[in-house]
This record gives sequence, C-alpha cells and structure tokens, in this order.
Amino acid sequence: MTSYYLEWDLFYFGGLAALAFGAIAIAILSRQISLVVMGLLCIDILVYMVSVRGYGVLYWPDLGFWAYNHTRVFGHLGIALYILTFYFLSRQGEIRLPAANYLAFLAGVHCVLAVVHGFDALISVTWVTPLFNVCTGISVLTASIIMVRRRVRGAQLLLLTNSVLLLRLFANSADYFGLKAPFLGVGQLREWMYSPQVSLIALAINLTLIAAWINEIAVQRNKARNALFLWQEQEQECLKAEVERQTQALNQALQYADEANRKKSEGLGYISHDLRAPLSAILGDAEMLSPTLNTEQKRYARSIVQSVHYQLALIDNLLEYSRNEFESFTLRPLAISLNDLMDATSQFALALSTRQHNQFRYVAVSTLPDAVMLDGRRLQQVLLNLLVNAAKFTQRGQIKLEASAEPHAQGWLLRFAVSDSGVGMSLDTQSRVFNAYTQLHPQHGGVGLGLFIARQIVEAMGGTLNLESAPGEGSRFSFDVVAAAASVQELSPQPTFDMPTASMEWPELELGRSIGFPVLPAHARVELAIHARDGQLSRIEGWLSKMMADYPGYHEFYDEVNAALHTLDFEYIEVLALATEPDAPPIDGVIPAAGDLSPEALYLDGASVPRTDEVVTA
Repeated sequence: MTSYYLEWDLFYFGGLAALAFGAIAIAILSRQISLVVMGLLCIDILVYMVSVRGYGVLYWPDLGFWAYNHTRVFGHLGIALYILTFYFLSRQGEIRLPAANYLAFLAGVHCVLAVVHGFDALISVTWVTPLFNVCTGISVLTASIIMVRRRVRGAQLLLLTNSVLLLRLFANSADYFGLKAPFLGVGQLREWMYSPQVSLIALAINLTLIAAWINEIAVQRNKARNALFLWQEQEQECLKAEVERQTQALNQALQYADEANRKKSEGLGYISHDLRAPLSAILGDAEMLSPTLNTEQKRYARSIVQSVHYQLALIDNLLEYSRNEFESFTLRPLAISLNDLMDATSQFALALSTRQHNQFRYVAVSTLPDAVMLDGRRLQQVLLNLLVNAAKFTQRGQIKLEASAEPHAQGWLLRFAVSDSGVGMSLDTQSRVFNAYTQLHPQHGGVGLGLFIARQIVEAMGGTLNLESAPGEGSRFSFDVVAAAASVQELSPQPTFDMPTASMEWPELELGRSIGFPVLPAHARVELAIHARDGQLSRIEGWLSKMMADYPGYHEFYDEVNAALHTLDFEYIEVLALATEPDAPPIDGVIPAAGDLSPEALYLDGASVPRTDEVVTA
C-alpha cells in the first residue's frame, strides 16, 4: 500500500471519525435518535472501509473467521443504519418518505443478515445477500426519485448519494449474478467505487445531504415555533378579550344587583315607615277611647293595642334590616340600669303572652348590677325579637325570660335566655332559622327577620346567639355579652323599644340640645317631632316642602333634616325638632298628643313584672 493511498485513506477515515463524533455529540445535546443512528452509521462505515482497505488483516492478522466475514457484517449493518438514518430524519422533520414501511423492512432484513454472517453462516445466505443488496439499492434510488418529483428540499443530493450506493451494491453483487465479463468493466467499477477519491467525494455529498436535512428540520421547527408563538399570542389576546368581556359583564351584573338591592332596601324602608302611620292612628284612637270604656270594652281595646304593638315589632324588624343595608351596623353604649330595662321588656312580654293564652315568667337568676355600659336599645330589641318569636310558636304554654350577671375583668358577664314550651325545631330547621327572610311556618305571620336581626346585634356586641331545641319540646335561645361597669351617677334615661305613640316622653339626653344654626319656631317643629317619632317618611317630606315655602330662611336646618332623612335617621330628626338656638329656652320634652294619656296605657296594665320565680299568667 503506497503512501499516496494511505494519505487519502487517512483523510477519509478522519472525516468519518469527525462526522461520527459530531453526530453523537449533537445527539447527546439534542436527544434526537436520528443523530444517534447517524453517528453509529459513520462509525460502521469507518470500520467497514478499514476492513475493505485491508487494514484490519494488516494490523490484526489473528482475526481468523472475522478476517473474512467482518466486512459483510459491517456492510449489512451499514446499509441498515443508512436506511434508518433517513427514516428517522424524515419522521422527525415531518417529511413523507416514500414506502417508509418497506424501507424499514429492508433495514430489518439487513440487520438479520449481519447477525447471520456474524455467527459463521449457520444457514446458507450466499444468494440472499446480493439479492437484497440490489433490492435495497433500487428501493432507495426509487424513493429518492419520488422525493425529487415532490420537490422535497435536499432530494437531489439524496438521489446522488443513493446512486453511488446502488453502484457500490451492484459492484459487490455482480459476481453472484455471473456478470464477470471484462467488457462490462465490473472489476474496474468496483475498484473505482472504492477508491479514496470517490469515497471522499461520497463523504462530502453525504455531509452536504445531512446538513441540508438538518437545516430543513431546523426550518420546519422554526416555522412550527413561530406558528406556536403566533397561536399563543392570538389565544392570549382572545383570553384577554374574554376576561375583559366577562369582567365587564360581571361588573354590570354587580352594579345591577347593587342597584336592585338598594332600591329594594330603600323601598322597604319607605313601606315600613309609611305603614307605621295608620297603626299610630289606630293606637292613638284606642288610647283616647280607653277612659270611656267599661271593663269588657277595655279588654277589647287592650287586644287592639297588643295587635298594633305586635305589628309594629314586625315593621321595626323590616326597618332595621333596611337600615343595615344602607350603612354598617354600629352600637352606642351608654350607662343604663339593667333592672329597669328588664322590667320594661318584661311588661311588653306580658302583653305578647296574652294573644295565645301563655304564661310568662321573668327570672333574675342572680343579682343584676345597678349600672352597666351597653346599648340598651339594641339589647332590648334582641330580647323582644326572641320573645315575639316565642309567643308566635307557643299556645297555652310557658314563656320564660332569664337574666344573670357575674363579675368579669373590669366589668360584667351578662347572660340572657328566652325559652318556651312551643312546637320546637328539628336540626334541619335550626340550620336555617337565622337566615334573612326565613319563614318556617308562614301561617304564623312575620317576614323572617326577627332572629336574623337578633343574631346580628348579638354578634356586634361580641357574643353568640345559641339555640337549643327539639320537635315538640320547645326552644331556648341564649347569649352572653360582656359589659363594662358603670356608676349610678352615669346613668342615662332608659332607652326603650320604639312604641309609636304621641304620649311618650323623649330621652332627656337629647332634649333641648343647642345647635349652631337657626331653627324654626317651636310651634312649627312640634309637628316634625311627631312625624319623626311615628316614622312617617311621606309626612316629613310634605312638612319640609310646606316649611320651605313658609319659612325660606332656614336652609341649614332643612339641609340637616334632608341629610338625616336620606339615611332614615329618624332619631336625629327628633333631636333637630326639639333643639334650640343658643341662649334660647328649651322645648318641652313631651310631644303634644291627640289625647292626654299616660305611658302606662301602652301596656296591658301598669303593674311591674316581678323579678322572681313568681308565675304571671297573661
């Protein structure tokens, strides 16, 4: 072997080794099976060409059987790897390879032939090898021609490569088909096809082809990536537009719901207050008739008064719920006499008990403190709501109000309970009884707000309204609140549950309070005080229109009344009606009435309810 051929072989072998190393390195980085197969193909060709050139026998003379058969093993294995390389490249690049399954079958056959030759030709494959070599060459050449016709990028180089492969396979198989005639030039063709120069040219063509295919795959991947990015951008825009649309629709729905709730609450407040006007007239007429009635007639008059108070309690529940919709719930703790509050509450409970012939009992379990800091009006409202509920669902039974107190830190822990022997409630009913507008028995009347409002007030005071009940065994509502201690000197006038009547006195804390702007004459404001106490919204609006025409110079006063009317703050309107200018004499705290009746006429009788276990039969 001359140095001339040796130099060319070294160039060729070096190119194959570099190609194999590069393919395997890229395969490791990209994790692509096609490049792994390509690297194995380059290694196989390198070993095959070393064997064909005679370097294997030269440097390893003791190969024995392998000295003859190893060229066939690596030859068949190289053909199989060649087919598999383009098979995987076409699949990876989404290039449709003609007769791909058939070519894969041929690759499998060559793998089998390589194994057979590797085991000393256990079966005769002398005629199989050239036959499949020629079939393989014709098949890959045909596939490359079809790809050229389909204008697949790089198909021309593939056609050239496959033509060289076919010539080599034909040169190797010509002897098996009897093509030995000198004029055919088979010997010269074989020598020429395996010359170093042709091998280098074939290597360059294969490198160019592989580079073209890799570039095609890269182009397709870039297109796919760009298409994916474009799709993602479009989807993001669509998603953004959909989110904006849904957000806008949700905001509109929320605005609609808020507006509907506001109108509902506002309308509820108007209706509740306007309903009080005729009831106040009925109550006033009953009070006026009372002194002129005999005993039996007074009993009927008391029944009228009871019914009016019961209806007013329902209206107050609606009004309370409406107010809480407009503004946050707030408490106004003052120094109050707990004993006086319980007495007043018990008197009202006694009147409630007569409707269904119940017995009422108030029990002071322990001595109550003389004075505590509490919002007495709210506490009384809770107790009255619980008592009204007990009176509705108890017939010819017992209703009991309990109160106790024990020292707690710097104040008192107050416990209250209202129990009855009525119909009771199941566990399912108990889970719904504190919901707004829940009517468990519509035939008993009401709107289902009493217990809901009671729980809100108790929770605002820092307590929890508890319920114990069972069907047929009555119900027991209880709660604890903590109140700061107060001295008797700090006591404020006892806040009472609103009883719309013209003969009730106003709390002294609010009477005759001086304000910093001019007020209307006293005789003009008395009518406003009466309307505010009765909660007559429409009449207050009418009074404002009339006074603004008759007394146009009191804009600040009218603005204050309008602002209070907008928030349904009738208590503040009462304060304005009874206010005075600086250095002016105070207005009398008693609102003139249609009749001159005492506050005791509000109840069934004027007797106080005892704070013992004595049973009072209503």
